[in-house]
Amino acid sequence: MGCYLANAEGLFSLGFSPNGARPIKLPLANFTARIAAETQRDDGVDSTREFEIEARLNGQTHRFVVMAAQFGSMKWVTEKLGARAVIAAGMGAKDRVREAIQLFSSTQIVDRTVYTHSGWRKLGADWVYLHGGGALGANGTVAGIETSLPEVLAPFVLPPPIDSELKSAVRASLAMLDLAPDRVTVPTLGAVWRSVLGATDFSVFVYGATGRFKTALASLLQQHFGLEFAAHRLPGLWASTANFNGGLAFIVKDALLVIDDFRPGVDDRRRLEGEADRLLRAAANGAGRGRLKSNSSLRPARPPRALILSTGEEKPSGESLIARMLLVEVAPGDIDPQRLSASQRDAASGLFAQATAGYITWLAPRLDQVCAQMNAAHSRYREQAAHAGLHRRTPGIVADLFIGWERFLGFAVETGALTRSEAEGYRARVWRALIEVAGRQSEHQQKANPVDRFLELLRSAISAGHAHLATRDGAAPSNPGASGWRARERARKRRRTEWLPQGARVGWLDGDDLYLDIDSAYRATQAMAADGDGITVGIQTLVKRLHESGQLKSVDRQRGKLRVRHILCGSRREVLHLAADFLTPSIAQKTGPIGPSTSASNGLPDSNNMGGFAAVN
Repeated sequence: MGCYLANAEGLFSLGFSPNGARPIKLPLANFTARIAAETQRDDGVDSTREFEIEARLNGQTHRFVVMAAQFGSMKWVTEKLGARAVIAAGMGAKDRVREAIQLFSSTQIVDRTVYTHSGWRKLGADWVYLHGGGALGANGTVAGIETSLPEVLAPFVLPPPIDSELKSAVRASLAMLDLAPDRVTVPTLGAVWRSVLGATDFSVFVYGATGRFKTALASLLQQHFGLEFAAHRLPGLWASTANFNGGLAFIVKDALLVIDDFRPGVDDRRRLEGEADRLLRAAANGAGRGRLKSNSSLRPARPPRALILSTGEEKPSGESLIARMLLVEVAPGDIDPQRLSASQRDAASGLFAQATAGYITWLAPRLDQVCAQMNAAHSRYREQAAHAGLHRRTPGIVADLFIGWERFLGFAVETGALTRSEAEGYRARVWRALIEVAGRQSEHQQKANPVDRFLELLRSAISAGHAHLATRDGAAPSNPGASGWRARERARKRRRTEWLPQGARVGWLDGDDLYLDIDSAYRATQAMAADGDGITVGIQTLVKRLHESGQLKSVDRQRGKLRVRHILCGSRREVLHLAADFLTPSIAQKTGPIGPSTSASNGLPDSNNMGGFAAVN
């Protein structure tokens, strides 16, 4: 072809003798090669191109893949074929070998597109759902679509829906609700159905002591996306690197991703807490870490696209992070072992994956309509949940999970797995459970609030004798026992009470005023947090939060400072001015946040908010 020749001896360039009388063969390489296929690998954000090369050397055939960006350099020759593959010396020899390979291949190259993520893609006019075994669409399996997921996601394969099995598959999945109290099963199973509807701004975190079947529960949820997922094949582990889990969360799109076993030890707590914060925060914000290509141009961000469900023996700390996830506690005895075994048999037989496949094929022809309705429905349900007195982000999580449930129940009605009356019963049950979990979430968020956590730890430090308060001149206050002072034993025997201060002095009481040495108080509170669950902000931020929450009685406006100057124990000090009852728990704190028993929290949203279960046809 052209001015090149390929034969059993290798590649040659054709030329002519000096007098032009006859053609001559100029050796280029002792091997031949052609591009058999050109593959575009599409991850939904960016695409890369690779060549499948078929080469012959010394009578042997080799097949391998070379990235298109590395093909022109010809460095792959030695890497793929070894030291026996030789390119002739001389200026331009490598370029001529490259040209010859491309020219010999141009009429034989097979073009392929391989999708390297799961979830929804619109191909032409139709929505299809990608998984490890190809794609599902409105009519079941879609032919001609090739996918490639990493080995750890090999079980992510959905079966073609079988109409005769759909009813039993849906009912088997719904039976999972009876494994444990609704506060455990409703939000976790709801995460499965919500994940299929697209991007979310929250994660679910299931926690509790070891031996409570958390991983077994998470495995059943993951098996909705492939029957081969089991406890020993869960895709994510907190023991894996942060980049590994982050990569999985990007590849797994529009599906649930379990990351198992959050269990920080003494030595790696700071690292693991940081990794959890980074990943779960990115999942909530839909943001990926910025990176550069080798040529210093910007690489497209790869944010998490899965709904992450994590398990752990303890929950991560931090007010901001807790606000971005729903915490689900598994208490002793919550999960019934016999019902767990029954659900495990259903999952292993493929019923859970069959339910998901049926749900996806039902959604495919109506996905645009469902997505168009979701924003308006989310606003209505969020407003309804907000009436229960929840944290400002929690009603949005409730609304998201409820929408997932409502769409799945609509599918169950249309396929005949549930009657409309049964679906309405599930709908009411789901709403009550979500409000109960959200009420518990408010308690977690209150404990994670830096001001509340500071108060809790400071009270503990004073009560335990690790800190104390004094009067303006350093003496014992009127109620010394409650201010960190202890009676001296010898003085008691003489029937005269002598009080001794305990630990560091953190402030001074003067009538209705408390002057707090915030630096000393901050050290005392952090020392009390022996388990690492201390205050997650620095001193300056804590002072600002105290001011924003209305705790400071006065500030130094002339100097523009939140700390004020006072003479205390004969010295001029910069302190925070608070009310003397700052450290006394309020009635609201004693009674706790508004819980699920309030009438507002139990109000079920109108079933016509999304037009009922048959709204999307």
